[in-house]
Amino acid sequence: DRAPLEVLAWALGASLTGSLDSKLRNEQGATYGFQAHASSSRIDGTFFVGGSIARENASATLGSLDALLRQAGTRLLSPAELARAKKAALVSISRTYETPHTAALALVDLVLEGEAHRGPLAEAILATTAEDVRRVAMTYVRPELAHVVVGSDEATVHALQSPNPRAPATPAEAPKAP
Repeated sequence: DRAPLEVLAWALGASLTGSLDSKLRNEQGATYGFQAHASSSRIDGTFFVGGSIARENASATLGSLDALLRQAGTRLLSPAELARAKKAALVSISRTYETPHTAALALVDLVLEGEAHRGPLAEAILATTAEDVRRVAMTYVRPELAHVVVGSDEATVHALQSPNPRAPATPAEAPKAP
Protein backbone atom coordinates (compact mmCIF):
# COMPACT_ATOMS: atom_id res chain seq x y z
CA ASP A 1 0.00 0.00 0.00
CA ARG A 2 3.05 2.27 -0.05
CA ALA A 3 2.38 3.77 -3.49
CA PRO A 4 -1.29 4.64 -2.88
CA LEU A 5 -0.33 6.15 0.51
CA GLU A 6 2.32 8.30 -1.17
CA VAL A 7 -0.24 9.49 -3.71
CA LEU A 8 -2.77 10.14 -0.93
CA ALA A 9 -0.23 12.19 1.02
CA TRP A 10 0.46 14.36 -2.03
CA ALA A 11 -3.25 14.71 -2.78
CA LEU A 12 -4.03 15.78 0.80
CA GLY A 13 -1.18 18.09 1.52
CA ALA A 14 2.41 17.23 0.84
CA SER A 15 2.42 20.42 -1.24
CA LEU A 16 0.55 23.71 -1.38
CA THR A 17 -1.83 22.23 -3.96
CA GLY A 18 -3.10 19.57 -1.54
CA SER A 19 -6.72 19.59 -0.47
CA LEU A 20 -5.95 20.17 3.23
CA ASP A 21 -3.97 23.31 2.55
CA SER A 22 -6.42 24.46 -0.10
CA LYS A 23 -9.50 24.10 2.12
CA LEU A 24 -8.05 25.06 5.51
CA ARG A 25 -5.73 27.83 4.36
CA ASN A 26 -7.03 29.25 1.11
CA GLU A 27 -10.79 28.86 1.64
CA GLN A 28 -11.17 29.14 5.42
CA GLY A 29 -8.09 31.21 6.29
CA ALA A 30 -7.82 29.04 9.40
CA THR A 31 -4.23 27.87 9.12
CA TYR A 32 -0.77 28.96 8.11
CA GLY A 33 -0.34 25.72 6.18
CA PHE A 34 -1.01 22.00 6.46
CA GLN A 35 0.83 18.99 5.11
CA ALA A 36 0.52 15.22 4.96
CA HIS A 37 3.34 12.68 4.70
CA ALA A 38 3.47 8.91 4.39
CA SER A 39 6.43 6.79 5.39
CA SER A 40 6.71 3.06 5.40
CA SER A 41 9.11 0.17 5.68
CA ARG A 42 8.78 -3.56 5.70
CA ILE A 43 8.22 -3.31 9.45
CA ASP A 44 5.69 -0.49 9.84
CA GLY A 45 4.64 2.91 8.62
CA THR A 46 3.13 6.21 9.59
CA PHE A 47 0.77 8.68 8.03
CA PHE A 48 1.29 12.16 9.42
CA VAL A 49 -0.86 15.25 9.05
CA GLY A 50 0.30 18.48 10.63
CA GLY A 51 0.26 22.21 10.41
CA SER A 52 -0.09 25.51 12.18
CA ILE A 53 -3.54 26.68 13.21
CA ALA A 54 -4.55 30.17 14.23
CA ARG A 55 -5.42 29.99 17.94
CA GLU A 56 -8.80 31.67 17.58
CA ASN A 57 -9.85 29.06 15.01
CA ALA A 58 -8.31 25.96 16.62
CA SER A 59 -11.44 24.05 17.57
CA ALA A 60 -13.32 24.75 14.33
CA THR A 61 -10.21 24.00 12.24
CA LEU A 62 -9.69 20.64 13.93
CA GLY A 63 -13.33 19.84 13.19
CA SER A 64 -12.82 20.75 9.52
CA LEU A 65 -9.63 18.69 9.41
CA ASP A 66 -11.49 15.71 10.83
CA ALA A 67 -14.19 16.05 8.16
CA LEU A 68 -11.63 16.38 5.34
CA LEU A 69 -9.73 13.29 6.48
CA ARG A 70 -12.93 11.26 6.74
CA GLN A 71 -13.90 12.44 3.26
CA ALA A 72 -10.61 11.05 1.87
CA GLY A 73 -11.93 7.54 2.52
CA THR A 74 -15.29 8.11 0.86
CA ARG A 75 -14.50 10.28 -2.16
CA LEU A 76 -12.60 9.29 -5.28
CA LEU A 77 -9.96 11.74 -6.49
CA SER A 78 -10.81 13.37 -9.79
CA PRO A 79 -8.58 12.44 -12.74
CA ALA A 80 -6.85 15.84 -12.47
CA GLU A 81 -6.26 15.46 -8.69
CA LEU A 82 -4.92 11.94 -9.19
CA ALA A 83 -2.59 13.00 -12.01
CA ARG A 84 -1.26 15.98 -10.00
CA ALA A 85 -0.65 13.84 -6.90
CA LYS A 86 1.04 11.07 -8.88
CA LYS A 87 3.32 13.56 -10.63
CA ALA A 88 4.30 15.15 -7.30
CA ALA A 89 4.96 11.73 -5.73
CA LEU A 90 7.17 10.73 -8.66
CA VAL A 91 9.14 13.98 -8.47
CA SER A 92 9.63 13.50 -4.73
CA ILE A 93 11.22 10.05 -5.09
CA SER A 94 13.53 11.33 -7.82
CA ARG A 95 14.97 13.80 -5.28
CA THR A 96 15.88 11.07 -2.80
CA TYR A 97 19.63 11.60 -3.15
CA GLU A 98 19.83 15.40 -3.53
CA THR A 99 21.39 16.17 -0.13
CA PRO A 100 23.49 14.19 2.37
CA HIS A 101 20.47 14.10 4.70
CA THR A 102 18.09 12.65 2.10
CA ALA A 103 20.79 10.26 0.86
CA ALA A 104 21.23 8.97 4.43
CA LEU A 105 17.47 8.55 4.83
CA ALA A 106 17.34 6.68 1.52
CA LEU A 107 20.16 4.39 2.71
CA VAL A 108 18.26 3.63 5.93
CA ASP A 109 15.18 2.90 3.86
CA LEU A 110 17.22 0.63 1.60
CA VAL A 111 18.53 -1.32 4.60
CA LEU A 112 15.04 -1.67 6.11
CA GLU A 113 13.46 -2.59 2.80
CA GLY A 114 16.23 -4.98 1.81
CA GLU A 115 16.14 -3.95 -1.85
CA ALA A 116 16.27 -0.90 -4.05
CA HIS A 117 12.68 0.25 -4.29
CA ARG A 118 12.75 3.49 -6.29
CA GLY A 119 12.05 1.77 -9.60
CA PRO A 120 9.31 -0.50 -8.29
CA LEU A 121 7.82 2.37 -6.26
CA ALA A 122 7.71 4.60 -9.34
CA GLU A 123 5.98 1.86 -11.31
CA ALA A 124 3.52 1.31 -8.46
CA ILE A 125 2.77 5.04 -8.25
CA LEU A 126 2.07 5.14 -11.99
CA ALA A 127 -0.29 2.17 -11.61
CA THR A 128 -2.15 3.67 -8.63
CA THR A 129 -5.85 4.32 -9.26
CA ALA A 130 -8.27 6.67 -7.53
CA GLU A 131 -9.90 3.59 -5.99
CA ASP A 132 -6.51 2.50 -4.56
CA VAL A 133 -6.14 5.92 -2.93
CA ARG A 134 -9.68 5.82 -1.51
CA ARG A 135 -9.09 2.29 -0.17
CA VAL A 136 -5.88 3.18 1.69
CA ALA A 137 -7.47 6.37 3.03
CA MET A 138 -10.39 4.34 4.39
CA THR A 139 -8.02 1.72 5.84
CA TYR A 140 -5.22 3.86 7.30
CA VAL A 141 -6.46 7.43 7.73
CA ARG A 142 -8.69 6.99 10.75
CA PRO A 143 -9.24 10.28 12.60
CA GLU A 144 -10.88 8.45 15.51
CA LEU A 145 -7.53 6.74 16.20
CA ALA A 146 -5.39 9.83 15.64
CA HIS A 147 -3.12 11.37 18.22
CA VAL A 148 -3.57 15.14 18.31
CA VAL A 149 -0.68 17.16 19.67
CA VAL A 150 -1.36 20.80 20.47
CA GLY A 151 1.24 23.34 21.43
CA SER A 152 -0.43 26.50 22.63
CA ASP A 153 -1.38 28.54 25.66
CA GLU A 154 -3.34 26.96 28.52
CA ALA A 155 -6.67 28.55 27.56
CA THR A 156 -6.59 27.16 24.04
CA VAL A 157 -5.57 23.69 25.17
CA HIS A 158 -8.35 23.70 27.81
CA ALA A 159 -10.91 24.80 25.23
CA LEU A 160 -9.88 21.96 22.92
CA GLN A 161 -10.43 19.48 25.75
CA SER A 162 -14.09 20.51 26.06
CA PRO A 163 -16.74 17.74 25.79
CA ASN A 164 -17.46 18.71 22.18
CA PRO A 165 -14.03 19.44 20.63
CA ARG A 166 -15.55 20.08 17.21
CA ALA A 167 -17.62 23.00 18.49
CA PRO A 168 -15.77 26.28 18.98
CA ALA A 169 -15.24 27.14 22.63
CA THR A 170 -16.83 30.29 23.92
CA PRO A 171 -14.65 32.76 25.85
CA ALA A 172 -16.51 31.82 29.04
CA GLU A 173 -15.35 28.17 28.72
CA ALA A 174 -11.66 29.04 28.54
CA PRO A 175 -9.82 30.17 31.68
CA LYS A 176 -7.75 33.33 31.57
CA ALA A 177 -4.13 32.70 30.57
CA PRO A 178 -1.68 33.45 33.39
